[in-house]
This record gives sequence, C-alpha cells and structure tokens, in this order.
Amino acid sequence: MREPKNEESEGLGGVSKGGLPSRGSFSSFSAQNVTVDEIVSAYKQACQKLNCKQIPKLLKQIQEFKDLAPRIDCLDLKGEKLDYKACEALEEIFKRVQFKIVDLEQTSLDEDGASALFDMIEYYESATHLNISFNKHIGTRGWQAAAHMMRKTNCLQYLDARNTPLLDHSAPFVARALRISSSLVVLHLENASLSGRPLMLLATALKMNMNLRELYLADNKLNGLQDSAQLGNLLKFNCYIQILDLRNNHILDSGLAYICEGLKEQRRGLVTLVLWNNQLTHSGMAYLGMTLPHTQSLETLNLGHNPIGNEGVRNLKNGLIGNRSVLRLGLASTKLTCEGEPFSKENTSVLPQKSLFLGSGRGKVSLFFKENTSVLPQKRLFLGSGRGNPTPGVSSPHWWPPCPPQEPSFQEIASVLPQKRLFWGSGRGNPTPGVSPHPCPPPGAVAVAEFIAESPRLLRLDLRENEIKTGGLMALSLALKVNHSLLRLDLDREPKKESVSPQKLVFVTPRTPYLSPN
Repeated sequence: MREPKNEESEGLGGVSKGGLPSRGSFSSFSAQNVTVDEIVSAYKQACQKLNCKQIPKLLKQIQEFKDLAPRIDCLDLKGEKLDYKACEALEEIFKRVQFKIVDLEQTSLDEDGASALFDMIEYYESATHLNISFNKHIGTRGWQAAAHMMRKTNCLQYLDARNTPLLDHSAPFVARALRISSSLVVLHLENASLSGRPLMLLATALKMNMNLRELYLADNKLNGLQDSAQLGNLLKFNCYIQILDLRNNHILDSGLAYICEGLKEQRRGLVTLVLWNNQLTHSGMAYLGMTLPHTQSLETLNLGHNPIGNEGVRNLKNGLIGNRSVLRLGLASTKLTCEGEPFSKENTSVLPQKSLFLGSGRGKVSLFFKENTSVLPQKRLFLGSGRGNPTPGVSSPHWWPPCPPQEPSFQEIASVLPQKRLFWGSGRGNPTPGVSPHPCPPPGAVAVAEFIAESPRLLRLDLRENEIKTGGLMALSLALKVNHSLLRLDLDREPKKESVSPQKLVFVTPRTPYLSPN
C-alpha cells in the first residue's frame, strides 16, 4: 500500500519511494502521446496483474474519450464498488489522462483504497473537482491522505465529502490542510458529524484561509452554543467566505445571536446565508433585524422552514428596509398569515375590523378585507387624506362598493398616490378622514408587503407554504404596484381553499411576470 507522501519521500531524481513518477514526469505520459486503445490495454493489464475485475462502466467511458489533450469532462465511477486492488488499477488511467471531475460517490472506499486513490489524484493532479461523498469507511488514514491531497494539489478547487464522517481523530489533518490550502474554493461537508471538536478545529483553521469561497455544513446537528459560537468567530475573522449553508441544524435563536455578532464585524464578505430549518423564532429575528443594516454584501438570505411567525417578520422588516444589499429572500413555510393580532387582549372587543392602509405620507387608503359584518356589512374601499383633505387626484372621499361610474378604479387608486406605504390597522366602525388608525400589529404578509414596497432592489421572494390567503394577496398586489425590481414571487401552486366573496377577489390583481407558483 502506498503511504501518504511528504516532502522527504520525493527524491531529487523525480521518483518517490512508492515508485510513482513525479509530477514533473506527467509529460512523458502526456495525453497527446497516448491513444484510447493504449489506455484500455494498460488498464486491462493492470486488472489482470492485480487479479481484480474490470469495471465495464469505466471501459465504456474510456472508449468514448475523444480529445485527450485537455482535461476530460468527467470520470464517473459513482456507485461502483472500489476495493484496494480496483483503486490501484485506476493508476494506469490517472497517469495518462487528467479530468475536470472525478466522481467517487458511494464507491465503498475503505482506508486502503481511499489512501491509494487520493495519493494518485494528488500526484498526477487528476481532478479539479472531486466527489468522495457517501463513503463512510475511509477512516483516519483515508482522511490523512485526503488532507495531504488538499494541501499539495494546486488544481483541486472543489471537494464534496457529504455523508463522509469526519471524526475527532481525522479532523486535525483536514484542519491543518485548510489552514494553508492554496486552491480549494468549494467545500461540502454536509452530514459529516462535525458538531463539537471537529467544527472547532475547522473553524479555527478557516480563520486564516483566504481562498475558500463556499462552505456547506448542513445536517451536522450543529448546536446553538459552542458550535454557533465557533461559526460567529469564523465570520468575524474571515471575510472571504461568500456562501455559508447551515440548513437542517439546531442553531436556534441563541446560535443566531452568535452568528449575527460575527456578521456585524464583516462589512463585506458573506453573500449567501442559508438558515433553513434551524428552529429559529421571532426572538432570533430581532437579532437578525438589528444586524442587517450593518451588512453590505449579503444578497441571499434563506430563512425557510423556521417558525418565525408574524412577529418574527415584523422584527425583521425594519432591518430589511435598512439593508441595501439583499436581493433574494426565502420565507417559505415560516408560519406567515394574513391575520393580524390585536395589541392587547383587553381591547379586542373594540376592534371590530381590520384594514389595510396604503399611505402617501400625508394620507392613507384603507382597504377593508376582513370585517365584523354586524358593523360593516360589505367590503368597502375608502379614500381620504390624513389631514382631512381628499387624496390628490380624487375630488372627495369615496366608498366602494357601491361604485358609481365617476369613482376611480382600483388601478387608478394605486396610481394617484405619489409615495405608497402599507399599514395595518383596525377601526371602530367606519374610519373618519384625518383620524389615525388604532395601533395593531400587522400580519406577516402585510409586513412583507411593506418591505416589498420599500425595496428598490429585491429580485426574488419565496412565500410558499404560508397562509397568505386573499388578504395577504391584496397587500402583495398593492406593494407590487409600487415595487419595480421584483422579478419572481414564489407562491403555492394550489393554495388552501378559502371562502372568498366576489368583492374581495376584485382587489387581487397581481402582475403575472412577478408570480411564480410552485
């Protein structure tokens, strides 16, 4: 078995102790001097000598090789069982041809086979993208060889080690490699058992890494205490990582506080933060809301599948408005609704209706879409200014319906307000021009609509799997008439059935290009 190489194992004559040609001698086997038939013949002879079975899938791929001079797109061994002998036979290919992608996913690698393969890939610079995912038994020696490969290979840019456990005994080797790695740009370590000491070692090492741009740490059971503290410290000192994927962990609100502290320290750096399914609530959104105005590079924020609720979105709203970098926001399945909560239990009885206000700074348009029928028998649209003056462009306050011919259409109403803002409120009976609405926390859907109306650069918003309903669609529809940047709004393809009157449906006039039901 070939031992992992070190500097002393490579002699001055260009031949290592393992008998392999040095990197410099790759030209003697250069692709322009070999043919497909020679590669096939060399591989078959190696299999015969090592007494191992040939891999039909591999032979078929070799036969399809055409131009051997540049790197070939892919060597796909996914799902093949590679024992030590099968790995050794692959050397006849690696020393003759280089690849962009070498896919070793789920190949049942053991310590011996993994060590041999990583040694070859490092020696011949065989790949720029390497997939070793779903190999649970590469062990300490396998990871040691992988770390040596990461440290020594100048061409390796992408390493996918999903579902390949990196345990306490192996983590120091990888951490040491990451501290000085000069080429690795993307690292996938999803479901690699990193919680605890492995993450601490990796995070400490990555503080000094200036090349890694994408780090994927999903499904590692990372907690909201020590693990999150390590991630927060990493963000404080590393401003080069652009994508941090933490989905499906246990970050919690306490962990988000650590991460936010780190984000505050880096004015520029992180571009994408994925916090999908981390048991975050409205309390965590308060931390995030205070942090967002300080970040200048964050463009994608995915908070999907967290029980944020309406209060969480309200906590987040001002931070999003104060932030001028977020382009994509994920709020799928975050328990948003179109229902508002009264500000106190005592005054619930005196707030018979809820209304949506579209204001111009001086006045408000009140759109009643949920009412106490005993007080307000039909849904009506009221226009009036905050100072008792009619809204510009409208001769006098109007109620709708009924809607006389001279009264404005919904589109005309939206167009006459110079600066539109959305408010959620409730009134005691009929609203009076010049009288402010009673304070009532807006529903999550309305808070999101307020952010849309204020944002000059939001490109995509995901609101799937939420109770948006017709009331929320009204708010979003009004906001879309103000916003000129949103390119995609994701909503449920088949929302839950809701009893809606024809009058209510009139208000829902979404702009087709912005809606993407999925």
